[in-house]
Amino acid sequence: MNKKDIVIKYIEENINNGKWKVGSKIFSENQLIDYLGVSRVTIRLAINELCNKGVLETRQGSGTYIKGQYTNPGKYIIILTSIGAVTGDTNYIYRYFIDLLEKYIKSLGYSPIAYVGNPDINIEEGLASKLNDIGGIIFLYGLQKDLDVLNMLNIPIISSLGAFSNFCPGVLLDYTDLIYKTDYLLKKYNYKEVIIFKINQNNKKHVKENLVWLAMDSFFSNYHVVNMPISYDHNMKVDIFKSTISKIKKSPDCIVFMDDTIYLTASPYFQKYHNILKDTKIITHSSGNLETTDVYKICKIEFNLDKVAKETVNLIDKRINKINFNEYNIYIKPKVINEENLI
Repeated sequence: MNKKDIVIKYIEENINNGKWKVGSKIFSENQLIDYLGVSRVTIRLAINELCNKGVLETRQGSGTYIKGQYTNPGKYIIILTSIGAVTGDTNYIYRYFIDLLEKYIKSLGYSPIAYVGNPDINIEEGLASKLNDIGGIIFLYGLQKDLDVLNMLNIPIISSLGAFSNFCPGVLLDYTDLIYKTDYLLKKYNYKEVIIFKINQNNKKHVKENLVWLAMDSFFSNYHVVNMPISYDHNMKVDIFKSTISKIKKSPDCIVFMDDTIYLTASPYFQKYHNILKDTKIITHSSGNLETTDVYKICKIEFNLDKVAKETVNLIDKRINKINFNEYNIYIKPKVINEENLI
């Protein structure tokens, strides 16, 4: 079989097995070159032959499409997430957010499936049995290689909660605004002795978000910034929190939790360190159903997750049905709640 026929076979197989739906756009020339390892001339010869057969059609300035009318979208919307989100308590941000996503997905007539992605799972094989019924995918959590595989399946996909904002469009949390609101509160109440707990986002999974979280180190350089690891090791986070607090000689003016998972880790130990923290105010970035304790009054800088979920589902529905969808991100800003607790 010559190289042109290899390209033709690859395209036809993807159409016949339902991976590429009628009316949808196939890979670009560059993607086919990278994936199949053939020349641009070979790709164009194969596409021209399939166009002459009536299988494909090229659209000036847009790309190459599978000829015919777009078929009805699949009935499932996949929520690609983490194991912690599926099994976690409803107070955990991702578990709470998935509940909201599922509610809005069902309201539009789809069936939601929370699917766990991690380095040991081959997503293409895991989803293969459902490909004909998948309408779209909401990428809540995963790895860059997962996203690369999904993009090859030619299924409508968007990101959410800040995941992969550089690689696929979606509804994103405005973490930059979160930083500015935190800084505003600290300066407004003239807090000098401040401890800021944040996630150490020093990895390649979330490029744009990574830069924002790393920027916090310099932005809050006048305060004591403590980096928590990205890990499911709860005990490790507890040890870091306890070690930090045990070294304090007097109550800090304020403790800031820039991620609600850190707050959930630390809050059970507030009472233990009450003598140290009794005069300390607490600011938390709270996206879920967090409750304040009787001992500590907490100011929240909270994202409206209900709005994020609704916008996310509306956006994936538009992309599935090709209704006025543009490649852009919708940014949701946080708002300050219970500021009076800082007085």
